[in-house]
Amino acid sequence: NHGAIKSDLQRHESKRGFLLPDYNVAGYNYRMTDLQGAIGVVQMGRLKHVLERRTALAQRYDQALRNLPWLETPCTPEEYVHGYQSYVCLFRPEEPTMDNVEKLHERRNALMERLEDKGIATRQGTQAVHVLGYYRRKYGLQPVDFSNTYLADRLSLALPLYAQMTSEEQDFVCVGLREALNA
Repeated sequence: NHGAIKSDLQRHESKRGFLLPDYNVAGYNYRMTDLQGAIGVVQMGRLKHVLERRTALAQRYDQALRNLPWLETPCTPEEYVHGYQSYVCLFRPEEPTMDNVEKLHERRNALMERLEDKGIATRQGTQAVHVLGYYRRKYGLQPVDFSNTYLADRLSLALPLYAQMTSEEQDFVCVGLREALNA
């Protein structure tokens, strides 16, 4: 599992499973079986529908969340197409800096925990590779070496997004997000 210090099962069964694990060794991803590959080939026939649906849901999130000044939603330049493998936002109730990032990180985690308690699965949206155990030790890197990457690591928030998601499920996420911040 890419060298993660805990398995996906351990992560998903634990409290605060939304936080991604550390990686103390360089690892690989050999998890797909032949059967999964065969299913994936068949699913490629649905690719256009899946991408269109995910884009429609992302646009719906854009509209529903546009008045939340503390949440920066994804931005795609007009000349590009986003696949929306994830809907990753940035938690920024104030301008993030290296001086306040840890305080904001704890607030983001508390928000994600309240969402988890409501049954809304979120995830940390990205990782700063330079602070993962293996790379940090091998290259002697510090968070400040790539500060924007570190800010994204500590403050990103991936909201649920999947092609079969209903409007009611998405509304539940949006309402839950507003309530969780105000809790």
